[in-house]
Amino acid sequence: IPDGATGWTPREFGTKFQEYSFSTPTYQAASASASVSILAQAIQQANSLDNDLVKEQLKTQVYDTVFGESSFDTNGQNEALSLLQQYDALGELHVVYPDSKKSTNVSMIYPMPSWGNRDCSD
Repeated sequence: IPDGATGWTPREFGTKFQEYSFSTPTYQAASASASVSILAQAIQQANSLDNDLVKEQLKTQVYDTVFGESSFDTNGQNEALSLLQQYDALGELHVVYPDSKKSTNVSMIYPMPSWGNRDCSD
């Protein structure tokens, strides 16, 4: 899923993060990037810096980020589904959580792959 503000995939985010920080990105770094992206997208959609107009966009829109798709409920809580994915030995992507979306005959791999190896797909 390319980010709606930068156009970066998770892999591109991981590469750029490493270029500038000289360290492997954590999920917290991707989450922080998503927060900035969501705000930038809401400002662009509102075509304004007015708090009320931006807030209305945040309440009603869905945002694509390097951390996945994100939207907010009426209380302002993030509605993003925690979707855990992994690649198998053949390089095929599988969902391992939640159970309602879990790929068949797949068990979780630990430790988790780096961000550069976890691009999201529909």
